[in-house]
Amino acid sequence: MLGRGMEFVYNDQLNRLEYLRIIHLEDLHIRTSSKASLFGREQEEPPVEASADGTTQKQPVERKSGVHYRCLFDKNVVVNTAEQTILADRLSINNIVLSKASTTKSTETEVTRPDAPKRLKEQTNRVSEEFVDVVVTCDGGIFVSPMGGSAASEGFMPTDGGPAVTDRRSAESPHDAADKTRFAAHRIDYCALAEDVVASGPSELTFYINDVIDRQVEETRLPVKVKAQERAEFRPAANQVIFEGDCVCTMTRTEPNFQQQYSLAAPKITVSLAEDKTSRTTGPAAAIEHVTADGGVVQLAAVKETEKELLGFTKLKCRRFDYDSPEQTCIATGPDGLIAADNSKIQEPKEKVGKFGLRRQCYAVVRGFDTMKYYLEINQIIADAEKEGIIIDYFPVVKGRYGPQTTLTTSHIEAPLYETPAGRIELASLSATGGFTYEEKDIEFQGSQAFYDAGKSLITAQGDKLQPCYLNGAPADAIEYNLKTGRVKTKITGPGLLQLRR
Repeated sequence: MLGRGMEFVYNDQLNRLEYLRIIHLEDLHIRTSSKASLFGREQEEPPVEASADGTTQKQPVERKSGVHYRCLFDKNVVVNTAEQTILADRLSINNIVLSKASTTKSTETEVTRPDAPKRLKEQTNRVSEEFVDVVVTCDGGIFVSPMGGSAASEGFMPTDGGPAVTDRRSAESPHDAADKTRFAAHRIDYCALAEDVVASGPSELTFYINDVIDRQVEETRLPVKVKAQERAEFRPAANQVIFEGDCVCTMTRTEPNFQQQYSLAAPKITVSLAEDKTSRTTGPAAAIEHVTADGGVVQLAAVKETEKELLGFTKLKCRRFDYDSPEQTCIATGPDGLIAADNSKIQEPKEKVGKFGLRRQCYAVVRGFDTMKYYLEINQIIADAEKEGIIIDYFPVVKGRYGPQTTLTTSHIEAPLYETPAGRIELASLSATGGFTYEEKDIEFQGSQAFYDAGKSLITAQGDKLQPCYLNGAPADAIEYNLKTGRVKTKITGPGLLQLRR
């Protein structure tokens, strides 16, 4: 430790440190595991139990004997490790148990052994391989006292309520790298016993992941930023990071002619981290295993734009959103889920696209679903609704204006997708079961199930005893609708309310 100005009080009767203050701290080097960090854990995990609401709760950590201390770092605090930079206006490390030095007897015994030089060299090599320095700097000095003492309230620490951390001098550190994890907060409390981290007030976490969108570019690392206005907490027992209060998670991909930004906004975002059994890496440096966004209205948006204009966007609104990495699934939960796509300004493809093509200029809205699941590996969407049904509205854009509206209502949808050579997602087919209605300008039909084949530009429909098939109000045994020619093939089985106008 390097600094200037020290105040030191030691209680000889109680055999403990009562007060240590470094007025001006230059830097503090802490020798720790090469894989450790403020978001990492070194000791064995305490047992974990599942609570009634399904979340994981860890058992109370056994309190070590001896005096527990608190170390406070004040003003412009920077913690640098090989993998992370941590920034705060105030950092408090709680429940520190000071270790005792080795006895002289044990040291002498080790030195007098015949193989002592060899063993000393082996130990030195192990230290260099397994341990690194964590560098801590701050502008307001540090203060160490027993937990529960009142010295911390005697004017050393400033009051709460400072601004959110936006910039620090972390660039001066030799540890910095282009894809280094960075965490900034107003106040951070770290429990050395339980190894929990709690950040109070506005906070921001930046980490880097492999490009999961463009799988052909495996080595591309994309920055992910998570902002929370109220609180952020890392729970090592569950290996989770929890953000609360107007949370926004963003990721940006830059292409030669445009930029694509993905954002997830929710009152609460919980990130579960995968644990590598062969590594001790934890915290944001670890891979993401599961993400849950809930607590109110959840919005997921994908925006495509240039420097001058918006090219298109897709927005999802629901009550809960889950992404599971091992299963490669995304699940949006309603009951009033909505997804809208604006492709009104995209460049029209050179080849001919079907009537409901997503590559043509259009608007598309899907609303009213209870659950919508997207399976990334097979590129398929499955949506369900129990009461009112799922409503799909499609509007082509013709010469900058709305074209004729088409509406499909059903209770269950299965829609395989595929990726075009240009990298766009297109609808391969759509299956509607559990009852449906189909409406456009001059035609209306309904039944128990319908199937849309995008390649053939063909809709086929049929009914059953519970949900008979009708064409413009007239009973029909089955319907075949060719979207290219506009022709309908069917056999009318009885009188209807409406006459076929084709």
